[in-house]
Amino acid sequence: MQDRFIRMPTTRAEIEACIQSFSRRGFPNACLAVDGCHVKVELADQNLGLQDFICYKGFYSLNNMAYVDGSGMFRAVLCGWAGSSADGGVIKEMEFTKLLQNGLLLQYPTLYKDLEYLDRMGHLATLHVPPLVLADSAFGMETWQMTPYKGDNLAATSAERRFNWIHSSARVVVEHAFGRLKGRFRLLLGTHRTAWRTCAQSILAAMVLHNFLGQEGDAFMQEWAEGVVELGDRDGVQPQEAVAQDMLESAVQIKQGLTDFFFQQERPVRRPRNR
Repeated sequence: MQDRFIRMPTTRAEIEACIQSFSRRGFPNACLAVDGCHVKVELADQNLGLQDFICYKGFYSLNNMAYVDGSGMFRAVLCGWAGSSADGGVIKEMEFTKLLQNGLLLQYPTLYKDLEYLDRMGHLATLHVPPLVLADSAFGMETWQMTPYKGDNLAATSAERRFNWIHSSARVVVEHAFGRLKGRFRLLLGTHRTAWRTCAQSILAAMVLHNFLGQEGDAFMQEWAEGVVELGDRDGVQPQEAVAQDMLESAVQIKQGLTDFFFQQERPVRRPRNR
């Protein structure tokens, strides 16, 4: 049932469909957004390392990770990790993340999007943007994964603030997906008093039903949103593992190019005249 309704996009056609699902969200060539969500649990099994289940909010929880497309459908999930687990560590355990790290989104040149902008020297430049995953600062930046600029917005440049705003406006789809999951299946809003494995299975079952109902066009009622408070926000930045220097440099170039492109969107790019 899980494989039928939660399908990892691994083919060119599936990745292209994910890009299309983000087409109205303003971030060029975004195809997925990733984040984590905590569900409260009451642990009765004293044989567990209970301290491991205390999340950054101070209560016992299970950490659940998901990649979501632009339609708010879960495309790859991992449920039931101890609440203290860092998002950046949990995500690396997912089969789909390993496919991404092995170049899944970089192997189809025809899916790259070319963007024209003026570089820092005022020259017309073309940025080749691969299909991208949008993530927050708890995750590392990769050629295929864009994260926001860090730091106080007061210290950021106007271009960086604009990048963060567009990034956040597109990435919010994953937060909304978790919010709708909790709103529709409200047992996820309370504290689970079952074995943690049973709780993890319940969360996964809810995700499968979320996708099934989405495919069937079942509308989410606005009143279901009452009382839903997302737990995925981070006040601080979790440690990140080192990435290869050449991959990091490539990711930085794409991020800087996108930053310049977004900042210049309201001003048309003037092509140099032939003289």
